[in-house]
Amino acid sequence: MMGKKTWLSPVVDLVQERTGTPPNYGSWAKEIHVLHKECGFTMKAIVAHLTAYLAKTPIRYISAPRFRVTFNDWSPGRIGALEIDRELDKEHERKLTEPRGTGDDLQRLHIDIAKKLKRA
Repeated sequence: MMGKKTWLSPVVDLVQERTGTPPNYGSWAKEIHVLHKECGFTMKAIVAHLTAYLAKTPIRYISAPRFRVTFNDWSPGRIGALEIDRELDKEHERKLTEPRGTGDDLQRLHIDIAKKLKRA
């Protein structure tokens, strides 16, 4: 960040370093103000959470309102738990979408269908 350092500088610097572009100062100031003044989080805690958020969030999805809403998910101690939750969700989704039975069963089913279509 160029220019005078402010209370928001640590946040702006992190976001700009991650995204490569200057962030929307007003949006970040508004959301960080809520976390700091209204919710009582220290700037040190906010920067720790923000560091985790920026490391795990694709650049196109980085936003100040989203960071504030999901703030508690980015606790440095919670990150490992989130990764486990995401892996379990992926495994559950995979089980719901994969066909029942083994690959051999599925191959036999395709062969049976092909044979019936040839006879028709």
